[in-house]
Amino acid sequence: MKTLVVSMLAILTIGIVTAQEVPVELEDVVVSAKNEKFLSTVQDEYTPDIARDMEALAARYDLEHNPFSLTHITNITQTDYVVEFISNKGYMYAVYDENGDISVCSERYKNIAIPKPVRDQVYNENTGWQIDKNQYKSVFKDDQLIKREFKMYLKNGDNNKVVIVDLQKFDH
Repeated sequence: MKTLVVSMLAILTIGIVTAQEVPVELEDVVVSAKNEKFLSTVQDEYTPDIARDMEALAARYDLEHNPFSLTHITNITQTDYVVEFISNKGYMYAVYDENGDISVCSERYKNIAIPKPVRDQVYNENTGWQIDKNQYKSVFKDDQLIKREFKMYLKNGDNNKVVIVDLQKFDH
């Protein structure tokens, strides 16, 4: 009996030792975020914080686990869905294809913090004027940024004017 126990322990030990000596080669794996191309296209240093947060939320949105907030769009294709993201400063509509990729995105926010380089340029070009209100608009379609701009309503006493800054052409 003693010999049987010692023999079993020896066999188990040899089995464990030889099993651990087999080298395993792993292939290189590249991990990328869902909708990474969307984020890299719509975001840069001039993207307002609220837009950046909403875009990140839209990029992470999972169609499979959030089916109750979907609206089917029949006039685009049978498999595209639009999701509306709303904040106290504005909204974003994102159209997702059957794979969960964003194909179209339109967003608009009002009275948000303007990035410093944009704000500084407007003040330098409009001395004596103050920004009273503003809007930020962005449109993304087919992996391209179609429109991205700030519309600012300026005041100087009783005088008013509108200044539009096209962020696609913005050079500071």
